[in-house]
Amino acid sequence: FPPDKSRIHELQGTYDWTAQLNDKCFVAAPVSCFRHAPMTDCWDNITTGMKVEVENFDCENFSEDFPNSFWVATVLRISGYKAQLRYEGFGTNSEKDFWVNLCSSSVHPVGWCATRGKPLIPPKTIEDKYKDWKDFLVKRLTGARTLPSNFYSKVHDSLRSRFRCDLNLEVVDKNRICQIKVATIKKIVGKRLHIKYYDADPEEEGGFWCHEDSPLIHPVGWARRVGQTIDAPPAYIDRCVKGLRDKDDATEDLFPLPDHFPFAPSQSFQEGMKLEAVDPLNLSAICVATVMKVLNEGYIMIRVDSYEEMNGSDWFCYHMSSPYIFPAGFCSSHGILLSGPKGWENATFDWEEYLRTTGCIAAPLSLFNREIPSHGFEVGMKLEAVDLMEPRLVCVATISRVIGRLLKIHFDGWEEEYDQWLDCGSSDMYPVGWCQLVAHKLEAPPSPVKNGLNQGDENMSLVDELTASQPETAHQPPVLLELLPPCPPNVALHSQQCPPAAPSLPASLPGPLPDCTPLPPHTTQEMNGWSNHSPSPSHVIPRLIDQSCDTRELVPHLWSVPEMAEFLRVNDCGAYTDSFISKNITGAMLLNLTKDEIMDLTGMKVGPSLKIENLITQLKIKVNPAQERMKAGFKKHL
Repeated sequence: FPPDKSRIHELQGTYDWTAQLNDKCFVAAPVSCFRHAPMTDCWDNITTGMKVEVENFDCENFSEDFPNSFWVATVLRISGYKAQLRYEGFGTNSEKDFWVNLCSSSVHPVGWCATRGKPLIPPKTIEDKYKDWKDFLVKRLTGARTLPSNFYSKVHDSLRSRFRCDLNLEVVDKNRICQIKVATIKKIVGKRLHIKYYDADPEEEGGFWCHEDSPLIHPVGWARRVGQTIDAPPAYIDRCVKGLRDKDDATEDLFPLPDHFPFAPSQSFQEGMKLEAVDPLNLSAICVATVMKVLNEGYIMIRVDSYEEMNGSDWFCYHMSSPYIFPAGFCSSHGILLSGPKGWENATFDWEEYLRTTGCIAAPLSLFNREIPSHGFEVGMKLEAVDLMEPRLVCVATISRVIGRLLKIHFDGWEEEYDQWLDCGSSDMYPVGWCQLVAHKLEAPPSPVKNGLNQGDENMSLVDELTASQPETAHQPPVLLELLPPCPPNVALHSQQCPPAAPSLPASLPGPLPDCTPLPPHTTQEMNGWSNHSPSPSHVIPRLIDQSCDTRELVPHLWSVPEMAEFLRVNDCGAYTDSFISKNITGAMLLNLTKDEIMDLTGMKVGPSLKIENLITQLKIKVNPAQERMKAGFKKHL
């Protein structure tokens, strides 16, 4: 291991870091920053200057399948699990330098060849440089450090999962985030579990991916113990009531001890308290929220105040020690735009006025987890991160902001609205090279698009990406317009405040996983806010995630059914166009849909419904901004 990616169908097209690794400005987050990553406890002992025995690629008749030539190399640079090596004897000549995964089967401690009777053969380029290569190596290796002899047994041990396939456990229901659902582990890759709900169609590929340390998963009986709603077969409920366990039930000993700080029941959250929280339906936003219910063992149910009333189906469970909930005023004190309640302007939202208007109180500062560990993450560091709105995907990412223990993860090549707020201890972030190590596909950044033509350079460097980006404006986050993807890895439908996020449910911060649809190729015209694929040239179709679009010719009340479908498609809701078309929804009908009608059209999926409802609201504002602002102001004072 890592296995040959060309031999595994799932790994075809996986991203290769090499082009970025060769950039002298490239900085990867150290393996030791990821407490859940393989070898994290001992990786600081792996340093530059170490000597290793490695396959000799510079030889005649080299075979990757049956390597029979090895040579000694020096570790020059380390980036995540990747190391740049130089064969001994090349001196300052870098023409044959190469990158390898230090945990791969092609790298060995010095002495490995001798114990296996394999010869050390100098590279062909320099084979005549020295007459006595044995004497040369003795001098170079005297006093040098190498990998420990048990290095690879340690790698194997660190990759072994505590779980096994066919175990039952309890996990957040991705389609109804207020409840827990019984599921079964179907596959394990690098300690990431592929889980399928008990009532899922066995013929379908669907399911749910998360790391084994994720707070989204719980042992059998957890929901009953803490007072959380659960969807489970009657036999399962009966077993939990009687305290019985099946041989395939995941028990408490398989789950890590929670990092919950001590709390007294008298000093706990109370129903109705206000706070700030990362939106479980849109991980790029931190929102005003309310404690709706207090469960057992320090768990609480919260609801984002900007959601439409959904009869409790949009509540979400956090522990009171969660790093994703914050006291009122957190965003303001750290320069983060807080997403305010429905009817309130984000830019002018004032906590004091809101609490006075609602008659509520803010949760006391003493109730929140204020511990900030020394994590080592810094702005600009590269890593591999899970798209938590489609967690089967692991994508190339960069840390764009660090606030205490909170990290803002930016997916390379994507607009900022697709970012995710993650805790420094999140098990959904991995070092560079992790995907290769565990044989998991790494999604490449979208290729740059210039003048409407795909340039086809997937291995884009950070310098290329920043060159293609556009300046930040006051009303819109920075958007990498030049990098608008011809086909994103997966675009998920988010909640009200933000447009859809491509790469993004968290291990530490879950959210629903709505159906997703790829974006069609975009042209320069689309990047300026309009789609040029409108079925009728006389009716423009806006792409509302681009805030700068002109509204002078916008007439949605005249849109035909195909034009209405085009509006959904270019705004990343194409998965639901068939449903809207089957009901003959025109533009005029779209503007008047109620939240219940939208829910019916999306198959009762909360995330997509909130997204489409927000698109309709934005559309109305584009057409008649004064009237819509007046309505919002009226609702604010009700």
